[in-house]
Amino acid sequence: MDDNFTTLFLGRKSPEVAGFGFAGGRQFRIYWLREALMRMRFKPAVDKLWLVLLAGVMWTGVGIMLCAMATRWLVGGPRNLALPFGALGVVLGIATYRFGFTSLAQKNIHRIHLYTGRVCLFAFQRWQSYWLIAAMITLGRTLRHSSFPKHYLAVIYLTMGLALFISSLSYYRAFRRTDGFVDAGQRSPGRSG
Repeated sequence: MDDNFTTLFLGRKSPEVAGFGFAGGRQFRIYWLREALMRMRFKPAVDKLWLVLLAGVMWTGVGIMLCAMATRWLVGGPRNLALPFGALGVVLGIATYRFGFTSLAQKNIHRIHLYTGRVCLFAFQRWQSYWLIAAMITLGRTLRHSSFPKHYLAVIYLTMGLALFISSLSYYRAFRRTDGFVDAGQRSPGRSG
């Protein structure tokens, strides 16, 4: 690697240039990547306006994906179970939206509203929520690939998917109504609520 490039980019000589003996090896690439990221202080920051929209898009996308999987399982399963299990999933989905996810969405919107300045792109959910999301993804994959009957699993997926989808509309209403809560607390000119 060119000595001038690494000194200019990293601000000091790299292990390869300094003669640590692993030129072109895996350790050097890891060192170089770590140093490059530290120099950039990688933090994709956006205005909080976009966090509200991103949260809505994510909830909508996951909701549609879960509903589509549930529908595919119900249609591909026993015909006599498709309608009752589908109806049960819809009723439970509406109840979950009404008594659980609507308040969660409102809390997220309020939390995003409290941010000032530019915020990390991944802050559309609380940092602690990412552990829960990872656990839910793992559980979902485990159940999907298990011998658990798909028409029963469809009820769970339809419940969660419908609740997420309907709740995502709260984010779009907040985005449209408040224009993303501009930091100064003022609406953008030319946009009425």
